[in-house]
Parts: sequence; C-alpha cells; structure tokens
Amino acid sequence: MRRLALLLAAAVVVAGDAAAPGNASTATVHFGGGSELRRFVLREPPGVILVYRLSAPRAADVRATVQIPGVTVPLRIATRPTGPSSECTTSRSRVTCTVGEEWCPMPRAAWKVRLEKRAGPAGPVILTFRVGTPPA
Repeated sequence: MRRLALLLAAAVVVAGDAAAPGNASTATVHFGGGSELRRFVLREPPGVILVYRLSAPRAADVRATVQIPGVTVPLRIATRPTGPSSECTTSRSRVTCTVGEEWCPMPRAAWKVRLEKRAGPAGPVILTFRVGTPPA
C-alpha cells in the first residue's frame, strides 16, 4: 500500500509539471482515512496567482501551503476559511475553498506544495493552482 501511495505521489508531481503555461495546474491526491502528509512541486510560468483552490471530501480537515522558497512566504489554504480573502462552499459530498491572492508578479518557478490531511474520511483532495497573465 505504501508503494502505491508513493507511485501516486509521483504521478501527481508529473501531472503538475506537465501543465501548459496559462492552464491551471491541478494535483489530485487520494488520501486514506486519518492523517497523511504529501509534498510535491507544481511548475508554473511567470505571472500572477490567478486561482488557488482546494476541494476535499466533506468533513475532511485539509490544509495546504504553496511557496517559492526564498521568494514567497507559504500561502495558506484549508477546508475552512483562512482569512478575509478566502471562501468555502459545501455540497453534499465535498467542500471547496478558494483563496484570493494579491496580483504580485511572480517568476517562473517550481512551487513547493505541502498538502496535509489532518482528519476525516478517505477520498480525493484536489489542489488547483494557476499562475499567468491577468485578464484584461
């Protein structure tokens, strides 16, 4: 089972790396019950943060950060609001939270992701992160 989890984590990193500039990098990580931690990289083009969203099974306690080491502070997101620029919606089976980030220019970078499921039901957790040119 541990080997499967490691292979899945590697597939997530590849999916993030393969994202074309201007498209959202989406990482789907399948967590079991209880707590687990995953770390991976999303490669993004230069630009501003356009989308930062987290979707998880309802009642899951999930937290994540993305960061360019040495350039940005860890940018937080969770399955509950993390500040005035975050908002969450809940459906029958999932909670989806989005954080609005300032449009500060970012370099082309490998963003380090720390995704932690602290408690709750098993299921897929989807992190969507997009850096690019702001709309006109």
